[in-house]
Amino acid sequence: MALEFGSAVLAVSALSFLGFGAPPPQPEWGLLVSEGRDFLAAAWWMTTFPGLVVAAVVLAANRISHVFNSEKEFR
Repeated sequence: MALEFGSAVLAVSALSFLGFGAPPPQPEWGLLVSEGRDFLAAAWWMTTFPGLVVAAVVLAANRISHVFNSEKEFR
């Protein structure tokens, strides 16, 4: 389940990056990255930090899934 959570976060972020997510007043990570592309030269943090948060959440979900899997093997 934790591994599927990471996949779901990536899917939702990718869809909202492409414009198929929630409407623009709703904050989504993919939409934040997409809107920051136009300001990348002047305000790099508008794209970098939401992208890092997406990556951190996916990696954390992956790590949690490995912990759950290792606990399951010990039983």
